[in-house]
Amino acid sequence: MSATVRSDGTVIQHIGRSAELEQVTAEDVKDPERLARALNAIQVEVARNAAATAQEWVEFEDVSSSLGTNISIRHNLGGRVRWAVVQWEPTSANGYNPFEQHADTDANNLVLSCNEDGTATVRIWRAD
Repeated sequence: MSATVRSDGTVIQHIGRSAELEQVTAEDVKDPERLARALNAIQVEVARNAAATAQEWVEFEDVSSSLGTNISIRHNLGGRVRWAVVQWEPTSANGYNPFEQHADTDANNLVLSCNEDGTATVRIWRAD
C-alpha cells in the first residue's frame, strides 16, 4: 500500500490494487456448500491483507545528533531491526551520513554512532 502525503499529513493520493467485489446473495447462504466457499474466500483475503500490512514500525522525531557521541533509541520491537533516517536537518556542513549502527545495539535498543551534528527523524522496523 502506498500513499502520497502532503506536508500537513493529509493523504492526497492512494495507490493500491483494485479488487473485484464478489456479492454473497441470500441464495448463497441457504446452500451450505456455497456458503462455505464464500467464507473460505473471505478468510483467504483477510489473511492476505493482514500479512501485507503487518509490518510494525516506530518513528522517532527530533533525534539530536552530536559528532562523536552515541545515542540509544529504545524501540521495544524485540528482535533484529532495520532503520532509516527519513528526515535530516544538519547543523554543520559535513556529508550526509549522520549515523552508523553501533555494536551495543540489542533486541530492544538501537544504538547509533553520530558522525555529524543535526536533528533527525529515524524510522525503525523489525527485520523479520
